[in-house]
Amino acid sequence: FWKQIIGEELKFADLEGYDAYSYQVLRDIKKYGQELTAEAFEAAVDEKFETYLSNGKCVEICPGGSDIAVTHANHQEYVDLVIKARINECQKQMEWVKEGVNYIIPLQILDFLTWEEVELRAVGPKEIETSALKACSEYNVGEDHKIIKWFWAMFETFTQEERRKYLKFVWGRSKLPVETTTLDYKH
Repeated sequence: FWKQIIGEELKFADLEGYDAYSYQVLRDIKKYGQELTAEAFEAAVDEKFETYLSNGKCVEICPGGSDIAVTHANHQEYVDLVIKARINECQKQMEWVKEGVNYIIPLQILDFLTWEEVELRAVGPKEIETSALKACSEYNVGEDHKIIKWFWAMFETFTQEERRKYLKFVWGRSKLPVETTTLDYKH
């Protein structure tokens, strides 16, 4: 996934991660191309220059592909074109994801972050710490006011689920923004 976001080239092995069936078929065709004679290959393989995309739609992978049989001589071209079609089928959507990720986290630093750090930057800390909420709270009375003290005493007794529900009710979100905490993952 990150390879597509940061623009690295995807390879044959990457196909296995999201379409194990196509990966297996292509792996078998490559294997047959190495192990079988041309006659045996063409007797075993009955494919055209087409592939099925994730939405179930069958598409030609080259002009006139539905009329071109996969042969011993052209099997590697077929494999390359299927991989290209499958990996690039969601290119527009990946550009949108890339734009969104870049809005949250500059793409240049993704290689330096763990998945936990990316998650924290994207959605905020998992735990709602009272101190973090206090740091971003504003009052129209002093923070020493008895109602403010009562509120924080009550808030301290909330479970994490109750804290998330409270935030959702008063703020429209169930997590604190990342800016309210340090990037320390040991909370």
